Amino acid sequence: MLKIGPQHANDLNGIMGAKTLLYKLMVLSPIFFIVWIAGTGRFRNDGFQFVACTVKQQQAIRAYRPYVSHAAPVEQGYASPEQIRSVCNTWINGYRKGDLQPLTPVQVGDSVNEGIKRQIRVTRDSLILELRKVAKQERRLKNYDQAFQDYALAIVVDQILKGSDATAERVSAVSQTENLREIEKLIPNVSRANLASFLVTVQSIKDGNGTFDRVVRQFGVMVMQDSKSAQTYGHWNPLFQNAKNGIITPAALLKTIRNKPKHLVGIPPPLAELYLAHNACNDFDAALIRVTNKISVLLNPKNVPTVRLAQFNL
Repeated sequence: MLKIGPQHANDLNGIMGAKTLLYKLMVLSPIFFIVWIAGTGRFRNDGFQFVACTVKQQQAIRAYRPYVSHAAPVEQGYASPEQIRSVCNTWINGYRKGDLQPLTPVQVGDSVNEGIKRQIRVTRDSLILELRKVAKQERRLKNYDQAFQDYALAIVVDQILKGSDATAERVSAVSQTENLREIEKLIPNVSRANLASFLVTVQSIKDGNGTFDRVVRQFGVMVMQDSKSAQTYGHWNPLFQNAKNGIITPAALLKTIRNKPKHLVGIPPPLAELYLAHNACNDFDAALIRVTNKISVLLNPKNVPTVRLAQFNL
């Protein structure tokens, strides 16, 4: 039997005591950690302030719910061409009835790329993407009239979220311009009835072109109402104030962005997005004028009813 002297016994007791303390700390440490999280969560000043939607904004978002659900087969990629067209027409009817409204920002920097609004935009974009696939297939089969109708339908679907914010305006205008280019290629092979129908469709799109002006004015108002944004944008504030009061037009605001005076420091990202949206809208307007005039020439070469849309002359 091994005998342990008094000194060794004391050392062993010390080691055992230290181990016991360590084990207790290991058991208690998760509890301390949870208490620390609870304490810091309760008393910490949260730097992220959530700005709630207005009742009108909540209603606008909720209105899309049945339409997004109805589009599930298309979004998941197993809808037939007929189903795709049917879902797109359902969305268009909801838009024309006023059920589907623009999804306006809650604060500066908010857009259709955020939260539930992003899901709505992604669903709408999937409708357009599937329509384009169908149109390309119809074109390969030389069903030119059907392909023409599908591209025209995609242009109207793109109109739905226009007016929400600068991002929505830019993305929609770019997509519409791409579809117009495809339509332009098809014009020589399309029936006169379809061409005439397209000119009627264009009229409803043209009437919606004021959406960009509203987006610009809406941005100016939000900046002046948000003290943090007003501080961030510094020297731009007088310009926003004038826009809010109706003294300065959206076109003048964009002209200032393009020819930025030296005293205006930097271009804030939201303003840069507005400028990109402006360029995309101008490209769309130019393409729409070109296509509609080309159709008008084919339908009535002696008396050409040219279509002229309002453009920003910057």
